[in-house]
Amino acid sequence: MAKFLEGDRLFAGCLSLIGRQDRARQREHANLPKEPVLVPMDVPGEANESNEAFLMLKPHASTAKAREAVRKILEDNGIAVVKDGSISAEDVRQRRLIDKHYGRVAQLALEVFPQALVVPKKGQAAFKECFGLPWKQAMEKDLVVNADQAMKRLGWTSDELGTRWDELKSGVGKVKFGGGFYCGCLSGLYIINGFYMAMRDNYFRTGRSVEWFCLEWRASKMSWKKFREEVIGETDPAVAHPHSLRRHFFENWERLDLPSEPHTGENCIHGAASPLEATMERRNWLHDVGYSDAFWQLLHEAGATPEHLEKWRLNPVVTVGERTCALFDHVENLDCFSCVEALQPLLRS
Repeated sequence: MAKFLEGDRLFAGCLSLIGRQDRARQREHANLPKEPVLVPMDVPGEANESNEAFLMLKPHASTAKAREAVRKILEDNGIAVVKDGSISAEDVRQRRLIDKHYGRVAQLALEVFPQALVVPKKGQAAFKECFGLPWKQAMEKDLVVNADQAMKRLGWTSDELGTRWDELKSGVGKVKFGGGFYCGCLSGLYIINGFYMAMRDNYFRTGRSVEWFCLEWRASKMSWKKFREEVIGETDPAVAHPHSLRRHFFENWERLDLPSEPHTGENCIHGAASPLEATMERRNWLHDVGYSDAFWQLLHEAGATPEHLEKWRLNPVVTVGERTCALFDHVENLDCFSCVEALQPLLRS
């Protein structure tokens, strides 16, 4: 998009933005319907230059040396830690923080019964190709269960289910129906999201904690995509960027006092995939409504409400233009300003 180059055009653009904000506030105080404000994408300013992320050091990696390593690598990349803290395993369990964090993934493993599942035709075809049995027939024979039901039927612990699930190969022992929606066959049962229970229990073990960090940096210095790829690193720490957190933890796990070598299932670090996810995660983990961050301010000026955030928390499937995908996939890796722009069609629909 064209950028304003001359000083008078920049000044005019800033006045336009301020005017839109003032009119929106006047309508709000007058109890009039809020007029959606389209954020002018070609007006540079502090908000669109600032990315505010949320990062967590997972419980199995929460050691003093690991926390020190996180701070050092962030500092080396010009990323400021605005605030940080710790949440105990007991608090995570009582407030169901991890279930809220994973949203639909957790619901499918814990709460959604097979009869309520909606499996797309493509997923049903993949199921038949993988297992040699039509999806409908598996349902009729009562062979489909969620992860919680599977543990009860088979008498397995979460670790036992997780260990067996980890041995399954994609396209052979398990299939993907959609984002965060998997089915694997174990002991004659077709289990939905069987990986989740062991991962969840890692956050509940007595004495463990989640260390969290609120981060900020200039988008002009580092894009969100680069932050995820080169600072956080690939999901598999063994192939992550050489200077990333996950690769550092993989190569130095003994020196960092970690209990075992990191792998895809326990890769030590979580980093929000977009400004939208970061806002959602701060709301969940920190009781932070997020109304003070730059991203929310821009999104609110564009017409977003807290109700939008609540609806988006479960990562619904959305259609924008010709693309249909999960909401978080739609905004993945976008910087603050671009993320607001990508969400605007959903505010107008």
